[in-house]
Amino acid sequence: MPRAIPAEAGALDGVWLCDVDDLARLTQRALAERTQAVADAERIIEEEIARFSRDRAERKAAPIIHAMRQHAAAIAREEVDRTVKRLGADPEIERRLDALANALVSKLLHAPSTRLRRAGIDGPGGERLMAAAVEIFGLPVGGAPPAAR
Repeated sequence: MPRAIPAEAGALDGVWLCDVDDLARLTQRALAERTQAVADAERIIEEEIARFSRDRAERKAAPIIHAMRQHAAAIAREEVDRTVKRLGADPEIERRLDALANALVSKLLHAPSTRLRRAGIDGPGGERLMAAAVEIFGLPVGGAPPAAR
């Protein structure tokens, strides 16, 4: 404004002629794209914060689950040893009994472990569940599991 270049110049090869209205449209489009990019970035950040919070809450139960599994594995190992001695079993049978005991421990503790992981997310109810697991299994808080019975 005023036009110093005739409109016909835009018809030449390699020439892009724009006026103030074109620039305003380009600016508006770029602003809309940046606004959308900001909204997308904020959504991604919120999702990642939520995921991080869930992961952190689930990890609260990790020491309890670890102690519970160690405790059960120690009991299983003791029973395998006792059975091997009674049977006078060879190493192959001992290996198979050990595999059976480990599979039983894993299967029996899978659901409680899963529930304890979710308990960290459940707030006070989850805290009570984790405390109950410690009490039920006789697990020391933050220490090694009790000896097998």
